[in-house]
Amino acid sequence: MSQAPEQTARTEIDRLLQVAGWTVQDVSAVNLHAARGVAIREFPLAGHGFADYLLHVDGRAAGVIEARGKLQGLGAGAGHGAAVRHEHAAAARHRQTGLRAH
Repeated sequence: MSQAPEQTARTEIDRLLQVAGWTVQDVSAVNLHAARGVAIREFPLAGHGFADYLLHVDGRAAGVIEARGKLQGLGAGAGHGAAVRHEHAAAARHRQTGLRAH
């Protein structure tokens, strides 16, 4: 039985990340210090759904990968980019002040 297109894309992205030196983890079993670069699959974004992959370098959020079909353009995941920037800024404020934004 063949995989759904979304699963096929995730399998290929996982492979490419691993070849590039990233440690790929499920959101249910995260260890940000398992490697210098950790990619977390299907990371929840408060009020914005999920990022397909949230990238961490040295334990800090550094980027996001949005998996898209072959026919979708680069702007297809733009809304998630703003959500990830918001989440990253909130996490940075929490580290600095100990206060969480709701």
